Amino acid sequence: MDREVAWSRPSRRRSLGWLAVATAALIAGGLVVVKMALPRADEALWYTVSAGTLEPTAMGTGQFASAKQRLVASRETATVGQLVRRSGERVAVGDVVLRLENPELGIELEDARRALTDARDAFAAERASLALDEIRARSILLEAQYEQEVKDADLKAYRALLEKGVVSRLQFERAQADARLAQSRVDSQVASGKASASLAQSRLAQAEARVIQQRERVERIEGRIQDLAVLAPESGVIKTVFVDLGSSVQPGNPLFSVGPESPDLVAIEFPQGYIESLRVGMPIEISYNGRVAKAELASISADLRDGYGSVEARPDGGWPTASIGMVVRATVRVDRIEDAKHIPVPAYGMDWSGRVEVLRKRGDIIDHVILDDVVELDGYLVFPTSIRAGDQVSFPSMPKRQAAG
Repeated sequence: MDREVAWSRPSRRRSLGWLAVATAALIAGGLVVVKMALPRADEALWYTVSAGTLEPTAMGTGQFASAKQRLVASRETATVGQLVRRSGERVAVGDVVLRLENPELGIELEDARRALTDARDAFAAERASLALDEIRARSILLEAQYEQEVKDADLKAYRALLEKGVVSRLQFERAQADARLAQSRVDSQVASGKASASLAQSRLAQAEARVIQQRERVERIEGRIQDLAVLAPESGVIKTVFVDLGSSVQPGNPLFSVGPESPDLVAIEFPQGYIESLRVGMPIEISYNGRVAKAELASISADLRDGYGSVEARPDGGWPTASIGMVVRATVRVDRIEDAKHIPVPAYGMDWSGRVEVLRKRGDIIDHVILDDVVELDGYLVFPTSIRAGDQVSFPSMPKRQAAG
């Protein structure tokens, strides 16, 4: 037991010694890793943050446009058979821009015209039948009235003879019954004639309604065929033709757009950093074709795309020599920013609108900070509250060739 104890003690000492050496090596290695992960101050390009008032000028680009252009859509299921005008051509109201083709409309028109002819023939037949029935009814009525008059005359004669005692009471009463029968025949013929005339008039009205219906059908199809020649709804310039020769279109499909030759607005894109500082009603300077004109900010789009936002400006006066599609530069002085923490933009052409990674040096302490709301304004980077005046910032993700510039 003593021998085992004597041998085991040196072995444990050696094991602890090796453990201490390994631990020290790991710690030293860890310190090296940490030191390597932190940027060296002499390798970073540092910018000192200043505080002050900025009066930035927003710069944007865009083009003259018009909000008055109209979109013309197809009213038929058809095929584009002819493109009479092209994009950019001037048109007057009523000019043919393109022609559509639909052979089925021709077949429908022939069927409708045949149906109209049949309806007209039926109407003429009903009218002739009505005239013939009126003649017959009048003839029968005249016969009945003649018989009534004869019977009335007989009754009058029998009444005189009865008073003289020439005829008997029975003979007089028979003459009286014959007169009443003749009167009832007249009354019946009158009622029958009225009923027949009413029925005939009803049939004639139905026949006339069928004529009107078929005529309207013909006119409707003829109108659809006329619509195959698509006209300019107003004078101006063809903006865009949306179809090609031979294209198939359905009702509602866009065919072309037409608008005025002169612009009535400017569509401008500004960097995202300026959009929140813009307000409707702000004055804007529009530079184009060697000219500078005044405008007023009319609308601001809420949709941002690729770091840019869109606005529209209306003319303050006129835009001489301006034409739709002409490129412009826009300048607008935005609201001044008090106590803005800023540095000059260290590298142009970079996207500062997203998350920006910076190293912040405050005294002897260097921190790694991710900023979400850095704004590029008029050649400056404006920082949020997490950056203070006097801090120094560096951009580890920025290429050194850009930083050096």
